[in-house]
Amino acid sequence: MGFTFGVFPNMEKEKVREVLDDLLFFCRERDIKVMLPATLAFSHEDCPRFDIDTPESMKEISVGISLGGDGTFLRMAKYTSALGIPVCGINVGRKGFLTEIEIPQMQKELLKIYNMQYDIEERCMLHSTVMRNGCLASEAQALNDVVLSKGNQARLVRLSVSIDNGRRDSYYSADGLVFSTATGSTAYSLSAGGPIVHPSLSVTVITPVCPHALHTRPLVVPGRDEITIQVQPPYSEIQLAADGVIVAHILPGDVVRVTHSELKCRFIKLADSSYYDTWQQRLQKGEEI
Repeated sequence: MGFTFGVFPNMEKEKVREVLDDLLFFCRERDIKVMLPATLAFSHEDCPRFDIDTPESMKEISVGISLGGDGTFLRMAKYTSALGIPVCGINVGRKGFLTEIEIPQMQKELLKIYNMQYDIEERCMLHSTVMRNGCLASEAQALNDVVLSKGNQARLVRLSVSIDNGRRDSYYSADGLVFSTATGSTAYSLSAGGPIVHPSLSVTVITPVCPHALHTRPLVVPGRDEITIQVQPPYSEIQLAADGVIVAHILPGDVVRVTHSELKCRFIKLADSSYYDTWQQRLQKGEEI
């Protein structure tokens, strides 16, 4: 089987169509095969397609390439991680913490990938489950974070959190709780006051959102620890999101568990610069509006 780029473009983003055209022209000139999502209708009909809901159709992909920002990368990772497909993002967003390639360097870096001149970093992911009346009601994988938050009501949520089979029990009254991987520490967790954590670490960061107690602070726990969450009365509407997508509405009596997943996201790394060199650049870029 030859080499194939599987491209995941966010066509709602400005400039993505232009960047996609440039990418396809570059690949055609070098006889590099490109597959596009089946949902990309009436565009580039000469390219073979894959269906994100049919894993078998994606097995030909050698490397997944996202065109957009971090949200586009996360959506791609949702489908590629289970297949072990290495992934890389072209930043057509703002911060782009997850993306590796900037537009001016796109052709040079794609050629490196085609020639397999890259390293692979395996990043941890989270697995969340919701148990209801002893049965599995919902489960999801997340590369960045799992978030429990209030719905449309203005009241706080009250959650009890047990870590490592009760070796540490905590009670939170807040707008929500963010459970993030080290990779996701620069996303919602950072906005809520959590620490920046090197993505190579196998940890879970627990960050309360607007806690109703001055002593409540973010907590970093080993990735091997299972985290169990239950809603405490008075009950209010609570929703569970994985990488920004709502996957469940939590009912009284539900038990939510967050663990590290057996899946890994395989990041392609091209740059010689270290994580310490790049994260501050990305933060400063996000402030340029």
